[in-house]
Amino acid sequence: MSNEYNPDDDFHCFRCGKYLFTEIEAPTDTGLKCVKGSYDNCYYDGIKDIFFCIDCAKKLGYNTEDT
Repeated sequence: MSNEYNPDDDFHCFRCGKYLFTEIEAPTDTGLKCVKGSYDNCYYDGIKDIFFCIDCAKKLGYNTEDT
């Protein structure tokens, strides 16, 4: 990733393909930064390293209340 927009920086729901957010490297080298969309509208499965939209996460049985 770079600090310039690249479509590869877009994250989508692993199950349905819905757009979730865009993330780039922060220009001050402080890690990653969400520049479009929101982390709040998705669920991250840290074990499988994949994102789901909230609707799909609920359908798959994830506890989305803790996100």
